[in-house]
Amino acid sequence: MESTGKKEFDFPFFFIDKKVIILYNVNIKKSKKEVRKMKLRSYIFEDPTKEELFNAIVEKYNLNKNEKKEIYYGLIEGLDVSIYANSNKYNWKQMKSLRLGLENGLNINLYSNPEYNWSQMKEIMLGLISKVDVSIYSYVKFDVKQMKQIRIGLERNIDVSIYTKEEFDYLQMEQIRLGLEKGLNVNIYSNPNFNFDKMFEIRKCLEKGIEINSFLDDTFDSGQIKEIRLGIEHKIDISVYYKSEYNHLQMKEIRLALEEGLNIEELLNSKLQWYEMRFIREEQKQEK
Repeated sequence: MESTGKKEFDFPFFFIDKKVIILYNVNIKKSKKEVRKMKLRSYIFEDPTKEELFNAIVEKYNLNKNEKKEIYYGLIEGLDVSIYANSNKYNWKQMKSLRLGLENGLNINLYSNPEYNWSQMKEIMLGLISKVDVSIYSYVKFDVKQMKQIRIGLERNIDVSIYTKEEFDYLQMEQIRLGLEKGLNVNIYSNPNFNFDKMFEIRKCLEKGIEINSFLDDTFDSGQIKEIRLGIEHKIDISVYYKSEYNHLQMKEIRLALEEGLNIEELLNSKLQWYEMRFIREEQKQEK
């Protein structure tokens, strides 16, 4: 057969400015997320009843773009969107938390209170997914970070009642939770008057078996406790600086001098600034 000199193509194509544009007719299985994005461009519904409902809700509540998206996703999943469609009660992030709860078959009545912000809703939703008793922390008075610490404690089967209190911030809650997970007697430091730094240092002392009775008042702050703890761990004579008259930076310089085997006599003066102590220590190291 005589050749015509023209190249034959077994796929559709067309030219734009002499560039070949190939039209691939490939049946690609798209994920649910990809299909949603494609349909979302024009809110395509296969069921005209759902489309009518969508348009009615949008018109009734004058929904913005993000709110429309949450209603649309709910409708195509066959959810009862009337539960969260009211934009006068919920913003779009709250709508999303409620929609995800419905998609996962959760009892969203436990967090549908519009006084919860979306992140609080999320923490309660995560607790429901983990099958913990969310009633323990589902109070608007707890912020999301406090809720998270309580939820984690419940998931790890510890007695969260010790720190499920408004007077503890989330960082204090975390220190108490970590102590409970280690089996420590957290009642020793679960005092709302202790900031989380002091709780941390007392917890570390308990973990190391260090006597901490003298730390349970306002005599020493967290930085001082740390320097005393490090001195005990490094097996040096802490008695020379185990005094509230030294701040933690002064304690650190004396501790380092002891660890370096230097003469600390000149440093044992609480009237010296920490940087003056450091200068003396550095001079001794150079002369050594």
